[in-house]
Amino acid sequence: MFQLGRNVLTQLTANSLGGLVSFITISVSARVFGPTIFGQVAYLIGFLGLVMALSDFGLSRAHVHFTAFLNRPRQTLGTFLTIKLIILSICTVVALIAGTVKGQLSWIFIILLTNEIFSRIADATLITFEGLQQAWSPNLSRFLAKVVKLLGLGIIVLVFKNAFGYSLSILVEAIVLFGFCLYWLWRFKPLRFSPPLAKKYFYYSLPFALIMPLSYFQDSSLPLILRHSHSVEAVGFFAAAFGLFGFIKTLSGSLMTYFFPKISQLYRLGQLDEIQRYTNLAVKFSVIFFAPFLLLLYFIRYPLISLVLGQQFLPSVPVFAWLLLGQLILIIFAPYDHVLFATRNHQPIIWVSFFSLILLVSLNYLLAPQYGAVGSAVSLVLTWFISSICNFMILFRRTGMRFCNDFSFGRKEVKYLHALIHSFSQSPIRSS
Repeated sequence: MFQLGRNVLTQLTANSLGGLVSFITISVSARVFGPTIFGQVAYLIGFLGLVMALSDFGLSRAHVHFTAFLNRPRQTLGTFLTIKLIILSICTVVALIAGTVKGQLSWIFIILLTNEIFSRIADATLITFEGLQQAWSPNLSRFLAKVVKLLGLGIIVLVFKNAFGYSLSILVEAIVLFGFCLYWLWRFKPLRFSPPLAKKYFYYSLPFALIMPLSYFQDSSLPLILRHSHSVEAVGFFAAAFGLFGFIKTLSGSLMTYFFPKISQLYRLGQLDEIQRYTNLAVKFSVIFFAPFLLLLYFIRYPLISLVLGQQFLPSVPVFAWLLLGQLILIIFAPYDHVLFATRNHQPIIWVSFFSLILLVSLNYLLAPQYGAVGSAVSLVLTWFISSICNFMILFRRTGMRFCNDFSFGRKEVKYLHALIHSFSQSPIRSS
């Protein structure tokens, strides 16, 4: 119980401190580089994201599962990294060819591609600790990388105040993470590749093979479609608002870390009524904790954007407002999405993901030409809402789960919260 509580405290502390450092970094970057450079880099990141999304077919989830189940990190990490490096090499070649064909190949493109490669290799290594239920090592590595990025930004802006400098500041964090990755690989040596385990990885990841790339495609397509009909500045306004929104999304998503293990445990015991109660509790906590915070951010959105990003980013305000509404939708429906995975009813999400991608692209092409960055934000929020409804309907039809309609908070909720906290000592922590 003490070890688990320490892991929870470490994760919360690291997320808070890391979020604060990232918040300062994006504030400095916005004021130094401006919306045009933000848009240029965001467009290239989106371009690369479409290709590099194919580097993860759900294999990361398989790696966490088998590392926890087998407790043989040398074998699981050796197997996973071998597969990952092969797929990353193929994606890198495809990205270089696509960049050449589209006329995007430049030093900025190469820097951002290197950032993608280093970041994904580092993440592949650090998620090993998730399977081992160790929070200190990966969180410390990520936090220090963010700190070095902020310090590096202060040095880079003295020399480069252009897109090259901004992309270079992004690469700094990936280089530091890659350095930690090499250190941990040295600690885990000797690594071993296991062909039978590799087959198990592919078999386990099949349900996620399309869900995860399609999710990446959705995020990466937004700046590309927006740039198709608007200036690079409009892409910068959207990217800046989405960057601020990302901190809020990470913070709220961390709450699900504490509910998912208990739901998985209850499903193994066949206690569907208890799953309904804990899911209701998750929705209540999410709404009670974050709805007032989101409402506060909405009311101070103009001074907040002006203070953090600067006056030149005021066109990002309506984009940020729509994303806050989208975050409220995600907060309400996220527990039900976790129940879908915990009860192994997530296969139909593949079709929902396909539909969501088509819907997002269609709405974006319809709204972005007329409304710019705001149109992209509206299309994203509408897609989140419709896909969340679809996921909940799948859950309802397969499990009979009902939507929470009681947001009161009394002794029963306190009782289940106490039981939930106690369950931490019996269930492994899984990151959202």
